[in-house]
Amino acid sequence: MLKSIYEGCRTLVIYRQIEEVRTELGVRVNSKLKQAVLEIVNADPSSQYYYKINKTDSETQLFLIERNYTEGYCICHCFSTDVTEDYAYESIPLTSVRTFYTMAEELGID
Repeated sequence: MLKSIYEGCRTLVIYRQIEEVRTELGVRVNSKLKQAVLEIVNADPSSQYYYKINKTDSETQLFLIERNYTEGYCICHCFSTDVTEDYAYESIPLTSVRTFYTMAEELGID
């Protein structure tokens, strides 16, 4: 299990294997967001899942990494919500995230 907690600027960050923290997830995010995350996790029990939560007074971001060694893929699921129950969602392969990072680095974008 990989775990890091940073507190500063009212931001809480947690990295953990999601199998160990299903109940903890419900305490940190709203019920709709928890349900959406658990639907992804329950859809493929052969994958490994890790998440990170950034939480401020006005916004919660949840980043979920799905790693499947059997099928050879790694997907990044990104959730964002404000003080309402609604959330925004995007998913992108880890290779594409790396491409964005490299592109921004080459352009000098912080």
